[in-house]
Amino acid sequence: MKQAFAILALTLLCSPLLAQSAAPSAVTPPAGKAAAAPAFEIADIHPSPYSFYSTYARTTTQGTDRYLVRQATLLDMISFAYSLDQDHIFGGPTWLDFDRYEVTAKQPPSTPRDASLLMLRALLADRFKLVVHNDTRPMPAQILTAADRATPKMKPVADTTADPQCQFHPPAAPPTPDTPPPTSYTFTCRNMTMEQYIKNLPRFGPGGLPIIDQTGLKGAWDFDVTYTLLPSRNGFDLEHDLDKQLGLKLTIGQSPQPVLIVDKVNQTPTPNSPKIAELLPPPAPPSFDVATVKPTAPTGPRAMQIMFNRSGQVNISGASLQALIGEAYDISGAGIADIPPFLSKNLWDVVGKIPQDDYPKGPNGMPNVSFDDIKLMLRSLLIERFGMKTHFEDRPTDAYVLSASGTPKLKKTADPNSRTTCNESVPVGEKDPRATEPIRNYLMVCTNVTMTQFAHELEPFALDYIKSPVLDSTHIEGSYDLTLNWSGSRIARGLVTLDGKVVTKPDPGSAEASEPAAPTGAISLPDAISKQLGLKMELQKLTVPMLILDHIEETPTEN
Repeated sequence: MKQAFAILALTLLCSPLLAQSAAPSAVTPPAGKAAAAPAFEIADIHPSPYSFYSTYARTTTQGTDRYLVRQATLLDMISFAYSLDQDHIFGGPTWLDFDRYEVTAKQPPSTPRDASLLMLRALLADRFKLVVHNDTRPMPAQILTAADRATPKMKPVADTTADPQCQFHPPAAPPTPDTPPPTSYTFTCRNMTMEQYIKNLPRFGPGGLPIIDQTGLKGAWDFDVTYTLLPSRNGFDLEHDLDKQLGLKLTIGQSPQPVLIVDKVNQTPTPNSPKIAELLPPPAPPSFDVATVKPTAPTGPRAMQIMFNRSGQVNISGASLQALIGEAYDISGAGIADIPPFLSKNLWDVVGKIPQDDYPKGPNGMPNVSFDDIKLMLRSLLIERFGMKTHFEDRPTDAYVLSASGTPKLKKTADPNSRTTCNESVPVGEKDPRATEPIRNYLMVCTNVTMTQFAHELEPFALDYIKSPVLDSTHIEGSYDLTLNWSGSRIARGLVTLDGKVVTKPDPGSAEASEPAAPTGAISLPDAISKQLGLKMELQKLTVPMLILDHIEETPTEN
């Protein structure tokens, strides 16, 4: 399910125009008049609810007059509002990158993105009392140069009237669940300047460092490029791909870069208006303009795939009802109680058309629709076509508990004033453990975390192991810096190799089956927690909120 929506994410986010906007500039007021700071008409702010899959921060619009921020820390929102990478934002309290918030704001219809970002700045200053100032510091960066400025491996633009874009070419859907995921992603780029192109690259680069253009290449270019996925890096081999295909060199260096200093901010925003429900009523649940539901063909995919095309059509194939419900409610299958057998038995193909009037096309030519709204449209489809009725209820289920085991191997935080954060970025100057043990392909680096915070953050890093919130039962006080490195669950169990190839298991009665498996260096998440942190992660019965299916039909109504 995570892989299915990752493909959709690549499809929606491939445009360089969406990757990273330039910092919004102030509008020059008429002579003699003070500029009125743009502001949202009204905004609702509250803590983010629990989410299984969508724990990444994002901003989007809903309809023509709603601006949404979802699962965002204050560091995320400052990064969005000022169009700066998070490592270019300094200062602020320790919790700046931990507590998550939801924002629903009303703005004038069809407000440009840059104006929305200025409104977000004003909202942070008004509701969180944010105070910042600008500065410049030498910062790590990826430096892009041209191996030969005179004859780069790119063609001068053929059509200067074409929209500058890099068109993503989705890989074919895998024919079976055991087919390894694609290891390369191809883009056709047209009428692209180097300045525009590098805005598409930081998300793929090592450590997420910004890319600084020092190619000296002027004008616009046409080129095709394929990015090769490196499982050992959990990223792309940009250095090799750009060099061989485009004649561009990518090296790590430093350059003076603009930074933002947080002088002051409040953890709790000022209260919402007491009339918020009246002034900002929730919109009607979105639904597809038209949708078809058909059984998946015998030759079709056996695991859910989701694609989204430029015409505004969502294509879901090879999806069980259980997978569709999990996607619609943003929960894993383990979060659904009393699952009837048919829920995972039959597979379905769904084609849904996004309502064009509610979601006008953005600068990349695709309807400006969020993942969140697509999930809600899928939920409406299940209610309408399968007669689904649901509610949430606390139920006992198997869930992981983190406890102390012997003497913990924890390092007290080096700087108690540093931000509380967990990510995959290795501190500058330190070696990535995945370079030494590529088969341990997952990494979690936490700074200044309590054990409760660490347990809370574990789930989004290990979705293939953990299907519900992790409870902290260590009773360990204080804050710690820690690094955790482990293998994906299928690799740890010996079901797939590091490059995604499926391992053929020997027959249980054969001689080969009695032979011990060769050591691979792989390590499961529970074993890594035990060996590297001196803690214990075990399944226990816990009471957690679960989705209850009051009613659902085995087959949908007719198209």
